[in-house]
Amino acid sequence: MSTLEKTIDSWGRIVEEQFSTVKSVLESFGFRLENQKGSHSIFRHPLISECYKLFPELFPRDFAPDGSL
Repeated sequence: MSTLEKTIDSWGRIVEEQFSTVKSVLESFGFRLENQKGSHSIFRHPLISECYKLFPELFPRDFAPDGSL
């Protein structure tokens, strides 16, 4: 295995480990992974969705209208 292949493999493992950590933290706070296509993942929280419908002006632009992050 070349140095480049080793570096790419190492990077892939680190990215997967970091994603697993972020996912477990978000899930512990009630977020659900809705979509994971390409390099983007969409997490959604049902209470944020409901609150956004009632008070959209209070939410930063980080949240989509359906409550996804």
